[in-house]
Amino acid sequence: MRRAALCLLSTIALAAASPAFAQDTPRAGESAAEQPAERTPPVIDPAALSSKARTEGDANVAPPAPPAATASTPVIVPPAPPSNPIVTSSIPGSKPSSETPAASEAPAAPASQETTTSTPAAPAPQAPATATPAPQAPPAVAAPAEPAPPPLNAALIAAIESSQPNTRQAQEREWHDAIRAFYVARKGQPMWTTPSGLSTNAEALVAEMGRADEWGLDPRAFDIRGLPTGSATPDVLAAAELKLTNALVTYAWHARGGRVDPVQLSKWLDQSPRPLDVKALLEKFATASDPSIALQKLHPQHRQFEFLRQAYLKARGDKAPTQQIQEDPRVVSVPNGPVIRVGERHEHVELVRRRVDLPARVADDADLYDEELAAAVREFIGPTYRDRQSGRMVQRPSHPALTNAVRASLRPKAAAQQEQAQGRQPSLKQYLVNLERWRWMPEQLGSTHVWNNLPEYTTRVIRNGTVVHQERIIIGKPTNQTPVFSDEMQFVVFHPDWGVPGTIKVQDLLPSLQSGDDSVLQRRNMRIVNGSRTMRAYEIDWERTDIRKISIVQDPGPSNPLGQLKFMFPNKHDVYMHDTPTKNLFETPVRAYSFGCIRVRNPTRLAELVFGMDRNWTMTDISERLRPNAAQNSRVDLNRRIPVHNTYFTLIADEHGKVSSFADVYGHDRRIQAVLLDGQSVAAVARTDPAAELDRKVKELANNPRPRREEYSGGWGGWGWGPPPKGRRGGSGGGDFFSGLFGN
Repeated sequence: MRRAALCLLSTIALAAASPAFAQDTPRAGESAAEQPAERTPPVIDPAALSSKARTEGDANVAPPAPPAATASTPVIVPPAPPSNPIVTSSIPGSKPSSETPAASEAPAAPASQETTTSTPAAPAPQAPATATPAPQAPPAVAAPAEPAPPPLNAALIAAIESSQPNTRQAQEREWHDAIRAFYVARKGQPMWTTPSGLSTNAEALVAEMGRADEWGLDPRAFDIRGLPTGSATPDVLAAAELKLTNALVTYAWHARGGRVDPVQLSKWLDQSPRPLDVKALLEKFATASDPSIALQKLHPQHRQFEFLRQAYLKARGDKAPTQQIQEDPRVVSVPNGPVIRVGERHEHVELVRRRVDLPARVADDADLYDEELAAAVREFIGPTYRDRQSGRMVQRPSHPALTNAVRASLRPKAAAQQEQAQGRQPSLKQYLVNLERWRWMPEQLGSTHVWNNLPEYTTRVIRNGTVVHQERIIIGKPTNQTPVFSDEMQFVVFHPDWGVPGTIKVQDLLPSLQSGDDSVLQRRNMRIVNGSRTMRAYEIDWERTDIRKISIVQDPGPSNPLGQLKFMFPNKHDVYMHDTPTKNLFETPVRAYSFGCIRVRNPTRLAELVFGMDRNWTMTDISERLRPNAAQNSRVDLNRRIPVHNTYFTLIADEHGKVSSFADVYGHDRRIQAVLLDGQSVAAVARTDPAAELDRKVKELANNPRPRREEYSGGWGGWGWGPPPKGRRGGSGGGDFFSGLFGN
């Protein structure tokens, strides 16, 4: 009987626990592992199923309640699910654990059910969820914070961010931005400083900058004063770091010729400082083992630069850079020009000051012809002069104007000038000016190149550092200078024609044409070319036409000023090298006769060298193309271009230390020295640029034509169209600039 009652109670308990089994059974598509692991079914104590528990269970459990059981029905405790271990055996009279949440309690039996016998507790059923809860995302893990930069790095970044370029020049701003980007990319890692002070690299950098005068630079240009001598605060070290880096950039710019831009001084100085890549510079020095050697390599690496530098150091001896020898005034020449009266300014005034050795009291007044200078000129040339017409001695004014006659009295003889220039001791300033010129040269001159040194009146062909050809040349007059620049020879023309340059058209042909001398071109074997058509001079209204835009050429022939050959390196100056029929001019010591182009004394030898290297031609091949009946105006292109360098070195040193000095025929030494060493402004020097003066003169002549003279017989006044009357031949005959001065 007792056994039957226990069985009945077990059946009732099993029925009551069926909702909990339903809750713990995995749903379709859901594994048991996905069920909450913490659901441990409590042991059901039938005696504890009070009416309150049953009420709470009915409120939380949706399935219908199991059938009621009698007191004699045995309670069967079901086994726990495999994933949840059994907690404990039931103890008669025990209650559910207070740690079990109410929501997990099993539903109570119906109110009419009474339990009289305690049995092991069954797992309490959980309330079914209306929806499967989404799995919770793992808690966010914060990224580890970057370690704070070292104090010196942080101070350096702060100093860079707060600094501003102290100039309005775009180049300075670009350098500032490049320095900032460099340090930001390094996260403030310094190059020259450490927490304990300056690094050994910084000390080497400072020491080499202190020797800048040995390289022709001014050490005072690099602000490296006030550097810490030991440990210091991060802010002080950061300031020292930036000061050294800025000094490095300035040094590099000066080493590349950045102190003076020659093209701003004269249009005939067509050179510029080499560009500076600040980013590459800083990266190079960041990895340099010895900054002093790296600094030295910033200077020109040409052998001639080093030869001249060694000669400069020898000439300097123990003298300080400020104790420089002044230029010998005996070789200063004052060219002809306009009349300059007291109170007027002109570029020639600076030459006069040098000739009489009277510097201006104020640098900006170097070109001012004041009373003090006029009195010095009178004293220099004498208080009296002989009048040409009367032959009597005449007293000069106390402050004479600067006329061409006065200039002639000031001027030394040309031959004596050249001789004195070659025999005198060069000044240290002349060394510095010529060292500076090497900084404006291309870094690579070419394994084979042509070197035309204008003050020397000499051309050289250099092959692998060896001179294989050297010859005399004729250069432009001081009023029509041969420009200083570098380009590449591209072709050679045999039996060339001559395209008359614009300056010659305006200065020498236009006055005759405007005067009615329409035969001036025919007498010179010239013609006006308009496409494929040749025009006559009288077909053009020269009062309304810009002659510079008219193509005027001279055909090949014995009188052609280009001779038999011209060597073309196309450039904006329309300058080239060529032969000439006037060979006698090569015998003079001062050979500045042309209108800008370079005349070569032995052009056939130059052609043999050029084509021997380019096409393996011999002199026989050259001579074949120079025969009188050979093709005219025959162009032969080079397979490999040859660099051509027109330079202006008044000092040249060789490997033995011998220094050759040449006269400053164009005055370029004076212009560069004035800005580089004497503190004059670029604007003041540029105002006296002879190239700009020539441009103004040519434009004035071209834009303000003079009327044609009315001097023809028969009443023809020269204003109408058509040829002049028969038998009239105007012009000045053969006594103009073409006589004896062929070529441009």
